[in-house]
Amino acid sequence: MTDPTNTVELKRFSCHQCRARKLKCNRVWPCERCVQLGEKCQFAEVRRRPGQVAKRPRVKELEGRLSPSTPAGAQDESKFKMIPTGRLEQLPPQSIVDELTSIYFSQRHSEAPMQDPARYLASLHRPPHMQPPICLQYAILAMAASQSSAHKDLALPFYQRARNYIEHDEMRDDGHHAMTLGHAQCWVVLGHFEAQHLWYVRANLSVSRSVRLAQMLGLYDVEAVGGSFGLAPTDKWQEKEERRRTMWAIFCTDRLTSSTTGWHPLVDARQVRTLLPSSDEAFQFGIEEPSLTLHQALGNPSAQLSPFACRVLAAHIFYACLEHSFSRYTDDDTNGEQDSEFWKRQHNLDSRLAVLFMALPDKVRCPENQVARHDAVSINLTLHTASICIHRVGIVRAKRSPQHAAQMQGAAVRLLTAAQAIFAIINGLRDPRILFSNPFVAFAAYLAALVFMNNFATSHSRQSEECLNRLMDLMVEIANENLVTASLALQLAGHLKKSGIDPAAFDKVKHLAAKVEADAFIAGLNNDKTGTMLFCPFQPREQAQ
Repeated sequence: MTDPTNTVELKRFSCHQCRARKLKCNRVWPCERCVQLGEKCQFAEVRRRPGQVAKRPRVKELEGRLSPSTPAGAQDESKFKMIPTGRLEQLPPQSIVDELTSIYFSQRHSEAPMQDPARYLASLHRPPHMQPPICLQYAILAMAASQSSAHKDLALPFYQRARNYIEHDEMRDDGHHAMTLGHAQCWVVLGHFEAQHLWYVRANLSVSRSVRLAQMLGLYDVEAVGGSFGLAPTDKWQEKEERRRTMWAIFCTDRLTSSTTGWHPLVDARQVRTLLPSSDEAFQFGIEEPSLTLHQALGNPSAQLSPFACRVLAAHIFYACLEHSFSRYTDDDTNGEQDSEFWKRQHNLDSRLAVLFMALPDKVRCPENQVARHDAVSINLTLHTASICIHRVGIVRAKRSPQHAAQMQGAAVRLLTAAQAIFAIINGLRDPRILFSNPFVAFAAYLAALVFMNNFATSHSRQSEECLNRLMDLMVEIANENLVTASLALQLAGHLKKSGIDPAAFDKVKHLAAKVEADAFIAGLNNDKTGTMLFCPFQPREQAQ
């Protein structure tokens, strides 16, 4: 055989067949081994096997998806481009997601019943781009984890992820990615989560964002024929109802936040033309129900309203009562009731509370429904707490003028009646820990305890003493897992010690002082001179002491 190396130029690499067998190749075409074996001899100009060129990009893509992800919030632009759904990491195991979502809808959803539980759960099994915003999913998981003893350690990581995602959506392009109904709902849930952790600054800013987003999405007037530029028009009643519920959840959150901080509300009720929410059953089954606007409902006490609509009215009148208690009236109380601006409004609010109590549907009356319905507890506690707030101020005001002795006596009776109603509701709960996770429930218990304390100090009533001790013990017990209740228990112990009723009261709660950070905002700042009470004062404890 003629030696081909004398006439043929050597190739740069061995042929593919010799390389595959890891044998020496003489690097001519065809090579000696391929000729002997009768195989087709192939050479490549670069170190790459034939047929692999088209597969290489796919391999790189898979390698990239399997590589460790950057932490949530990291500015990895290539990652954002690779995953258009916006997810920065894998969701928790589906079993945990299902468990926590179920906890949320059974224990916390009643605070802001914006979504239909069945529809939301079904949406989680759709393709990623058809699911609710990932920020809302994590916000719901965070809220539920804070209720679960088994997953409590996941609450803060889930909350941080929710914040990272919603802020990332705001920073994309001009921010229109964050203009969805789900993002508005997310800000509401985040605000509730932050409030229960005493993060009042964050909570108020989150609520403010939800209000502005509601305006931009056109939720102030869901019934508008042309819809809004923020949300696509829809003829589906359930979709419209979810928009209504989101609007009124934002309204209630804004009213309660403004009431307990002493600030003006962000939502102007006169501009809201959206119908009040229908019943939960109608929402779940898609059965359209007639409804009224807030203005119409306020002028028609006999109107048939859903439990959620009753909550809207309760939040609205609660703010009116708190706003009245913080107002500075120019009249000096030397005139009679008919000429006093303060007493005119005082009696008007007292009458409105009484009318609303009588107009409540049977399904939300307490104590008949306090075990089965969280919304019944919330509505009744809101109204009784509003009554305490206005009558505390009324008593202080009546003390300034002897001619208002009758008003002072009447206010004292109403104070004690409202406190006893709050005590009956809270004492009858099967698991008060669940409802105390709502900061407003702890606030109601704290106000009722102050009424019992003052009544015992003046009348030495055994019943008031027993109610006071029971509420104090319950708050101390729950405070071990609840920051808001811990802060209020510390405040109540200070009042008991200062009044001399229980000099050793602070010994019962001194272990709670370490749970509430020294620079945290205190809850429940009492003003004895005016009778007002700020639940969420923006005043650190070191300044208040």
